[in-house]
Amino acid sequence: MKITIKNREIELKQTMRSMIIWEKIQDKAFNITNLSDVLIYLYSTIQASDRNSDITIDEFFDWIDANPQAFVEFQEWLENEAKRTQQASQKNTKKKKTKK
Repeated sequence: MKITIKNREIELKQTMRSMIIWEKIQDKAFNITNLSDVLIYLYSTIQASDRNSDITIDEFFDWIDANPQAFVEFQEWLENEAKRTQQASQKNTKKKKTKK
């Protein structure tokens, strides 16, 4: 998924780095359970995907208020990534069972 923020196009990637950034901001183990968690995860993903990012949390919230569709698209992207990961995991499990 690509977003444009502060005149920069960023290709978002779901990575361990984004989860670690989320944990540091939230000061708890990674577990998305509500709206604020998703918003902070989007911010974390932006930070992780663009290591040169200088976007503050306040600028991010101003941007998301002006671009609410980006939040909807991010949620859809997360759902699709979760499905893709689950399918890949199921394929790997089937392969391991077949090899025995």
